[in-house]
Amino acid sequence: MADEAKDADVALAAQLHEDGWRQASVFQPPPDYPIPAELAFDGGEEYLVACTQSCSLVSQNFERDPLVEFLIARPVSSYAEDDEKATGKNVRRYLLPVSGIENLKALECDVNRRFFLDRRLLAGQSPDPRLIPDSRARRQFGGWLGRYYHRVALPNELGRRARQKLWPSLKRLMKAQLAGKKVHENVDTIYLRWTPDEEADEATTYELEILILCKTAEAQQHIEDELNRKLGVFEEKKGCNGIIVKSQALVGPETRLRDTEDFCRFSDWDYWSGLEDISQAADRS
Repeated sequence: MADEAKDADVALAAQLHEDGWRQASVFQPPPDYPIPAELAFDGGEEYLVACTQSCSLVSQNFERDPLVEFLIARPVSSYAEDDEKATGKNVRRYLLPVSGIENLKALECDVNRRFFLDRRLLAGQSPDPRLIPDSRARRQFGGWLGRYYHRVALPNELGRRARQKLWPSLKRLMKAQLAGKKVHENVDTIYLRWTPDEEADEATTYELEILILCKTAEAQQHIEDELNRKLGVFEEKKGCNGIIVKSQALVGPETRLRDTEDFCRFSDWDYWSGLEDISQAADRS
C-alpha cells in the first residue's frame, strides 16, 4: 500500500508539472473550491496566483510539501512599468503583468489575501492558459514575495529617525556612479544591527551598525571612503537625529559567517536593486 501511495504521488507530481504549475501560475478555481470565506473571493472577477516556489509545487514528496499557497488578485486594465506596484516598492500589492485577455493588462496581487490549500487539490486543475506570465514576470513576482517574507522589522522610532537624513544619504551614495555603473550594482547586499531593539523615547539614542558587502575590492574602498564622508556626522559621539552609526564595507566573497552574525538584511536595499535579485540575496542572508 505504501508503494502504491508513493507511485500515486509521483504520478500526480508529474501531472502537475505537465499541467504547467509554477510559481506565479494564474488560476480561476471552480465555484466549490475551498477558499476561506473571510477573504471574500469574487469568483466572477478575481483570480488566484500561486505563491509557492515551483520546485515545491511539483514536488513528488507530499509529506514534506503538503500545501500550496495562493493569493487573490484582481484584474486591472492598465499597467505602467514605473508604477510603485509594478516595481515592487509597494510591499503589500504587486502588479503582475499578463497578456492573453483583451483589456486585462495585469493582476493586482494582494499579499494580505493569502491562504493555504492541500496541494492534492490541484489534481485535475490547470493554470489559466490565457494568462501565463513570462519568465521575467515570474522571477520578479518571486522577488516581490521574497521582499515581503524577508523584510526587516526595525523599531518604528528608529525607522522614523533614519528616514529624516540617514536613509536619503545612504541612498544617494548607492545611486552615484562608480566605474561606469551605479554604486549599488557593485554591492551584494546591506546588513544592519541595532540597539536597543525596541521602541525608544526621544531621549534615547539608537546605535546602528551598517555592514555593506561589496562585489570587488575597488567598490569596497570607494564605499568605505564615501561612508566616512557622507555619514561622518552620524558617526560622531552624539550622532545625528538620535542615531549613532558605525559603518563598514567588506568584500562579499571574503566575508565569513561570523562577520554577519546577529545582523539582519536591510529590506530597503531592495528598492535600489532589481526584483529578480531579491530572492537570491535573501537566500544568502
